[in-house]
Amino acid sequence: MKRLLTFLLLLLTSLGNSLFAQQTYALKPYAITLPRLTTAQQSTSALQQAGNIVYNTDEQKMAIHNGSSWQYIAPQKQASLRMERLFCRTRSGRFRQV
Repeated sequence: MKRLLTFLLLLLTSLGNSLFAQQTYALKPYAITLPRLTTAQQSTSALQQAGNIVYNTDEQKMAIHNGSSWQYIAPQKQASLRMERLFCRTRSGRFRQV
């Protein structure tokens, strides 16, 4: 009887955890999530240390605290790659221009 109660308790516990788990999104293993703050929240937050990083939702930019103020990180322009010549390797191992 004791074993049956223990088994039922473990079964209910394991079912309860999976039934009530809430996951709104899945992060990739290499992803990080920054604190999301508005400009007002960012300026009135507690004492900040140099190196703190947040995402400002008003500016839609990352901000880094330098010890005295917030510095915004401007997104880099995407570099365009212009191919002058395109080569491919043939079956014989030689390269030819496409």
